[in-house]
Amino acid sequence: MRRTSNSAGSRAAGLATVFLLLAATHTLADGPVQVFVLAGQSNMVGHGKTRDGLNPEFDRTRPQSATNRREIPGGIGGLAWAVKTMPETFGPGGTDPLVDGDGEWLVRDDVRVYSRIEVFRDRKNPGQLTEGRTEKGRHTVGFGKGSWNGPEFGFGHVVGNALDEDVLIIKVATGGTSLQTDWRSPAAVAKRGGEVGYMWNHVRRTVKHVLDNLGTEFPEYAGRKYEVAGFGWHQGWNDRTEKGVAEYEANLVDLIADVRDAFGKDLPFVVANTGIGGAAVKGVGLALVEAQNAVADFEKYPAHEGNVAVVDTRPMYRDKTVSPSGFGYHWNHNGVTHYEIGGGMGRAYLELVGKTSE
Repeated sequence: MRRTSNSAGSRAAGLATVFLLLAATHTLADGPVQVFVLAGQSNMVGHGKTRDGLNPEFDRTRPQSATNRREIPGGIGGLAWAVKTMPETFGPGGTDPLVDGDGEWLVRDDVRVYSRIEVFRDRKNPGQLTEGRTEKGRHTVGFGKGSWNGPEFGFGHVVGNALDEDVLIIKVATGGTSLQTDWRSPAAVAKRGGEVGYMWNHVRRTVKHVLDNLGTEFPEYAGRKYEVAGFGWHQGWNDRTEKGVAEYEANLVDLIADVRDAFGKDLPFVVANTGIGGAAVKGVGLALVEAQNAVADFEKYPAHEGNVAVVDTRPMYRDKTVSPSGFGYHWNHNGVTHYEIGGGMGRAYLELVGKTSE
């Protein structure tokens, strides 16, 4: 594990953290860079609030105003709130620290992120894609929508803590996209018709571009070898239709096969299911969760044993009363939930490859 802080230094109260960071910080590791591809729709884009959260004094019976704001800095459900209220976990001396002794977000020197998000197909000209947004750099908050975080934040911390090698996360995600259409892979087309989805082509192009130009995109990796180590998938909301659910399991199985054709045989593949609603999810939502869970049924798919895992996100759901917003399809913008989803994906990957998180 190697981390650095983005603050100038820490005060006496954070001295132990400074010693930990200095002891753990050194030059880039030898060996191939471990590349992880994370893909999906809006919740992979990242809608977890970092700084803001629910105002505990917010009065829902009155309209929002300057004196009755729903969200405030450090409010409930944001990561800043989690650091403050759960210091034993997320504080400088916690088991899973997110900040240094000055309260500044940790910036890792062993994990880097290339985030390509919100690339849409032009409705008038389907062959053209919008430019979208690309961010790259050392792993920290802010690789989600705006300054928010997505699963890459928790994933990078968990995997970065466990691996000796340097880690590169390539995230490709766009909101409002479906596995039935936008992400439809060649195997699904061959078996059940339709057209190859633009996001399938987009993720392949993006990964190829980054890896073919690794030393340009990340000069610190110039001359370095790499290996694609795993693929993470968090998507599903737009397939919560009768037809989408009916085809989802087969489409996901085909996606796994095509990902492996593109990036490596038996590549570890981790699915974070769409457990929005928690224990109360039912109907088409529950049917989708069951379709996603099915790819880890090793009696049905024996070739997936040891290389496919599904993370059940239902226990990570938090109600709007303890979250920054009531946007259920975005996990109510809960920063802790988005972090936990990524962390769960990281731990599932480590279990697949026989490693433990630190």
